[in-house]
Amino acid sequence: MELEEQESTIRALTKDDRQYPKISSWYWVLPFYKIAYEKRRSIEIIQKEGLSSGELKDILRYFDKSTDWFYVSLAGLLNSISTTYEVFEHFNLGHHLIAYWLTVLFLIVFGFINSSYRMGQRRKKTMFAKVLSKKQINFFWFSIREDHFVLSQIC
Repeated sequence: MELEEQESTIRALTKDDRQYPKISSWYWVLPFYKIAYEKRRSIEIIQKEGLSSGELKDILRYFDKSTDWFYVSLAGLLNSISTTYEVFEHFNLGHHLIAYWLTVLFLIVFGFINSSYRMGQRRKKTMFAKVLSKKQINFFWFSIREDHFVLSQIC
């Protein structure tokens, strides 16, 4: 949500997706390529669109925040790798390095797929359709019914 304002500025400038195709989220598997391709795309947008100083400032602020969030997520990833090793050690599985690295790889891939799904347009459309159709949507800690929230008890 922190990046939403700047992202809407970029979306407004790139209405013609054919001219500025989006960079695939799969590049997050190799984050430095993703950042490099996004930077190249951004520079192209900035050069071709006659931006006002306010729009340029919004885009630069977006780049700074997104870079910051990349490093926060990288720190989380590194922390999760060490925590996974601690769990393996706790259960005396530290000597099973193949199982350890397969677990780490699984967690990374699962996290990426989960993030891609949650940020995807298909999920947003589905959730909006459910909310607008007034169907009940159950979440872990609450349910949405009709036009109000009903808190559920957590066991």
